[in-house]
Amino acid sequence: MKKLHAVISRYVFDLLAFIGGTPLIPVFLRWRYFSLLGVRFQGASRLSQGVLFHGNSISFGPLCVVSPGVFFDASAPIDIGERVHIASM
Repeated sequence: MKKLHAVISRYVFDLLAFIGGTPLIPVFLRWRYFSLLGVRFQGASRLSQGVLFHGNSISFGPLCVVSPGVFFDASAPIDIGERVHIASM
């Protein structure tokens, strides 16, 4: 039963994380939305539309910017420092 619960929890997180990367969540509120899902922020950051998360063991320092199309696979913890800008090619 625990395993089933973990699988369902993972799918629910992935669905909510996908919704967070859509225009349904305004850019200026997106970091707060993801913080409700367990992603840690040390201050306001800007996450563009199309940012995807798999897992929530991610920590952002203050004033980070993440451009569209970035995918974070948090199968291991990810720590991002202060004022870091991340973009995809």
